[in-house]
Amino acid sequence: MHRIILLIPFVGELPKAYFAIFLRSCGYNMQIDFLIFSDRAQEEMRIWGERLPTNVQILPLTLAEFNERASTALGVKVQATNGYKLCDLRPMYADIFAEYVADYHFWGYCDLDVILGDLRVFLTPELLNTHDVISLRREWLSGSFSLYRNVPRANKLYIRSASWQRVAESSTHFRFDEIGVAKGTGAMIYSQVAKGTPLEEIPNEIESITHVLRRSEREDAEGLSNCAPLRIHWQTLIRESIPEGMVLQYQHGRIFVYEGFSPSIPKDQQFALYHYISEKNNGYFVFPHWQDVPESFFIDNTGFYNKIEFQRDRASMRRRRRLAGYWRYYTRTLPAKVWRKLRGK
Repeated sequence: MHRIILLIPFVGELPKAYFAIFLRSCGYNMQIDFLIFSDRAQEEMRIWGERLPTNVQILPLTLAEFNERASTALGVKVQATNGYKLCDLRPMYADIFAEYVADYHFWGYCDLDVILGDLRVFLTPELLNTHDVISLRREWLSGSFSLYRNVPRANKLYIRSASWQRVAESSTHFRFDEIGVAKGTGAMIYSQVAKGTPLEEIPNEIESITHVLRRSEREDAEGLSNCAPLRIHWQTLIRESIPEGMVLQYQHGRIFVYEGFSPSIPKDQQFALYHYISEKNNGYFVFPHWQDVPESFFIDNTGFYNKIEFQRDRASMRRRRRLAGYWRYYTRTLPAKVWRKLRGK
């Protein structure tokens, strides 16, 4: 059996809106260990300690301690100033947290704003036996969940980037763990790559880990590498948006389509995880106030529903959520944007 550990350094208060849901989904994936490093571990353990599944640990680590640990491991001065910056160093975690990954076949990382599905369906023994890097997105190495085989070549991939030292030493967030940012502006380029523009054709501020992996594939295909081919699995197995008309259901550790909106995504299709990255910013997406996370619930682009809400009151709840979202946008968000623009910020 493959031993897998996910490393999740986190700065600040753990997200009360959805951390319990994340823990519920971890508890259905006992084949994976989750190690959360927190700068307020003592307080978080008082809140969450009794609710942690046995495969989840919260350990203390301040941002200053992370910087010191990373600087020692990497041989450069790491000066992360916030939690977002830690994402840049994710491909370096095998070196930064070497003692924690030592006894595992695979190491990786994931976000906390996700609900994990039944990962055993996707991370099969055959897949793990035959791949060295596993991304749950086809277009780029997925920051929301990725795995690396615990071997020197995979652990040291970041060194093959011409930018790795700049990334490690700078406090700027470059999205090194995925596809970088547009040169000069720092703008996100995900939509361009998702639409099919080759990553190499987009001027980039840095050479990201996805650049490194794509180059490795080309070198292996052309016989230019002196090493055995790096075996990379690229496949989109996650949902990072819920279109109008789609409903996801979480039930006993599985995430699947309850109602489809397109023949290309059939009902009952399972996903490895659902990432709130799109919905949590739409203004009307509502997280639940559940004391105990139910074994089964539903999600659409307006938020969460338990079984009773979904069956009896979903239509009216959707209307109320949208109206409340529009009210917040036009009375708070938009005026704040206009005010910032008038002030030149």
